[in-house]
Amino acid sequence: MTLKIAVDALGIGRWGGGRTATLNLLVALGKLDHENRYELFLETPEPTFDPFPNFQQRLVPVRSRLAMRFWAQARLPGILRRERFDLIHHTRALAVFGAPCPAIMTIFDLTILVLPEFYPWLDVWYWRWVQPRLLRRLDRVIAISHNTRREMEALLGLDGERIVVIYPAVGDDFRLPANPEQVSAARGRYGLPARFFLYVGILARKKNLPTLLRAYARLKQTVDLPHHLVVAGRPFPTSNDEATVRRLIDTLGLKGQVHLTGLVPQADLPLLYSAADLFVYPSLHEGFGLAPLEAMACGVPVITTRGGALPETVGEAAILVNNPLDDAEMAAAIYRVATDQALADELRRRGWRQAARFSYAQAAHRLRDLYVETARKGTALP
Repeated sequence: MTLKIAVDALGIGRWGGGRTATLNLLVALGKLDHENRYELFLETPEPTFDPFPNFQQRLVPVRSRLAMRFWAQARLPGILRRERFDLIHHTRALAVFGAPCPAIMTIFDLTILVLPEFYPWLDVWYWRWVQPRLLRRLDRVIAISHNTRREMEALLGLDGERIVVIYPAVGDDFRLPANPEQVSAARGRYGLPARFFLYVGILARKKNLPTLLRAYARLKQTVDLPHHLVVAGRPFPTSNDEATVRRLIDTLGLKGQVHLTGLVPQADLPLLYSAADLFVYPSLHEGFGLAPLEAMACGVPVITTRGGALPETVGEAAILVNNPLDDAEMAAAIYRVATDQALADELRRRGWRQAARFSYAQAAHRLRDLYVETARKGTALP
């Protein structure tokens, strides 16, 4: 039986790991599933879905995050009922009340409940009191790691039997070997120094960039390393840390040694990874942590923390900082990898193998099977 599946991807236009993981998974699904019909609700067109004739894009005439959710609650239930959808998948952790068909939601992380002090009180209130009620109405919930699944059980009171783990993976562009001419061109575009440590991600409080800056300053004050620090990413609207980062760069005397690139297009990210000597990801909490895995796939040694799902993601292929707020421990880890070529080479080898363990093709199979299973168990519309 051919299923008619709605995919609520409103908000996917915002750049970040959630967008990357969702797009890559849906593209893999399009390559796999030529039978079922998919209607994707989006705020802007996504050309990456154009090759799939069974993928229909429906554009919603709203742009702000709040307006999207009002539109979804007011209009989606009626559309689902009128057009007799068999299933809806909410990909951005926001569902609606009153869906007339089986419903699935993807949860990327619960940082807002683990570190509520970093977020607006209204958002925290929503996740504490509204989100659990929505989640209990859903047929299944997708977690992107086992750690996130455990947190959903502990913090939201969800039944673990209703939670399915589907890992993200690294996109096809994050592979070796990188084209030397393209890497050189990227160095010129972003003004990258000859040798540097790299961070890629949003400029948000949970990413713990102040500790990385203090660790880097400690190194510059105590040892002779030629490396600069490159920070690639955009500010995060609801937990912005850009002002703190810029102030610390001045206070620590790091002007000219720390480079803020701003948002880097997806096509350029593999080139930045390939140009770096070391990737450092100091995050306090992650639902998965895609950036360290991307760095590994590009052959870059990785240092990260034990925050959230990061140990699950990187396995034994990275150096893990035990206390993410200890800049001395982080500085020591950076110095160790930067000065030990044998260790750096071993981390590269382990990293390639670890990144290869995750596959969007495999994830798409799991997602398609989950759709079929959930839709078949659902109650037919009257």
